[in-house]
Amino acid sequence: MERCVFKRETIQLKYLPKVEKKNAQDRSSQGKLSRQVANLKQNLRHTTEQTMQLDTAIDQRKREINNVSNDINGEKDQVENGGQKSRQQKIDLLNSTLDRSKMLYAQTKAKIMGDRYNDIATSKSQHPHFLKPLTFP
Repeated sequence: MERCVFKRETIQLKYLPKVEKKNAQDRSSQGKLSRQVANLKQNLRHTTEQTMQLDTAIDQRKREINNVSNDINGEKDQVENGGQKSRQQKIDLLNSTLDRSKMLYAQTKAKIMGDRYNDIATSKSQHPHFLKPLTFP
């Protein structure tokens, strides 16, 4: 029986370094795994923060785009209204020019007719045969 016990102790001592080495590897691999888990958690936290920042930036850009779009539409409406006002002003200007031309024509016609009447009046006073009624053969 002592022999069996001694043999058992000998076997244990013989294989003790291998067991310790295996335990050391298990411990070191657990340390590696825990470091990897910590790194992955840190990467996840950074990625989540960056995603939140990007979402915020995207929302801000969308609001900016909407504001610019609204400004563009407002300016477009003002340009259209300005175009309509401009067209109306051109029409009014053309109407006033036409009215002025009509008045100038009427004034010139009256002046010419007045000059003719004056010529006829002065001619009749100088030539008595113009006073006679016209007779046709």
